[in-house]
Amino acid sequence: MADINVMTFTGRLTSDATYKVTTTGKGLLTMNVAVNTGFGQYSKTVFLKVQQWGERGAKVCPFCKKGQLIGGSGELSTNSWTTSNGDARTDLVVDVLSFQLLGSKKENEQPLPKAESKAAEEDYTDVDGEEIPF
Repeated sequence: MADINVMTFTGRLTSDATYKVTTTGKGLLTMNVAVNTGFGQYSKTVFLKVQQWGERGAKVCPFCKKGQLIGGSGELSTNSWTTSNGDARTDLVVDVLSFQLLGSKKENEQPLPKAESKAAEEDYTDVDGEEIPF
């Protein structure tokens, strides 16, 4: 029986996404995502390295900016290495099968222009209910 390894997450990008093409010609989109978990005094942030192989990454990379809220689903794994100082490091890596751009950081959003309320009031004509043809 096969084990199930699926992780679903939502979080914000901690930096702009990068897209590179490997020497074998495969495209790789890489993003770092902060995922908040817990509540109150038990809240914490988990940092994930999210990557997607293939051409789709080239198309969405320009829209994956720092602060962007994304949601995704994929296979969870770890990547371990030793630094030049001899320190052991481990990354949580999600090879996403699908993800969506859910929203942007509030600071980056531009306010919507307000409608001219006086102009709308001037065009308004009071109609008696008996005059409506339907």
